[in-house]
Amino acid sequence: LWRCDAEGNEYDIRLMPGSDVLYEGGVSLVLHVNGNRVCVVSYSAVPQCVFLPALASASAQPHASCSQTTLFVTRKQLAATHDYQKAFNKAFDRTTPAHLCFGALTAVASVLHLDSVIGISATVHPSCTPDIAHHFEVAYTQFWQDLSGRPDSPYGYVIDMPMKLSSLDAMDAKARKRSTVRRAHIEDVR
Repeated sequence: LWRCDAEGNEYDIRLMPGSDVLYEGGVSLVLHVNGNRVCVVSYSAVPQCVFLPALASASAQPHASCSQTTLFVTRKQLAATHDYQKAFNKAFDRTTPAHLCFGALTAVASVLHLDSVIGISATVHPSCTPDIAHHFEVAYTQFWQDLSGRPDSPYGYVIDMPMKLSSLDAMDAKARKRSTVRRAHIEDVR
């Protein structure tokens, strides 16, 4: 979906079948650095009426939105080794691999004419156990909140497409600089 050569390294994002952890999404966006998998963001297409019950109950025809789907993002995982990180940070200052993958997800949602996607909440994630719950809270819930996600689904956070990010004017100068750089990288991928 996207390729970039920077700082002597090759970066690409590929759309692939979810093959190693199937219950965490049937389709994956995978960021590779020099051919090595660095970040995986997986999702499945799901009926809106199941994951956004407010739509079904507000509709004059209770199951009218069941014919419509949304993307349920259920995996956001980095590689265990971080030997890529120094060069990545130099090439994509102020951005994370997950942000780049989410830029690709934004493009997928746009092609499918979706006005939102749902990011799974840490509390309902099938791989979350009490001993690692804090890590899942940071990796999932806080990430969706940083993307202006709203807890409008019993399964997670609704993230508007295209993303409606916080106003740069409301940020202090340091945060505004980081956000501006990150948004430029996300937009390049999208």
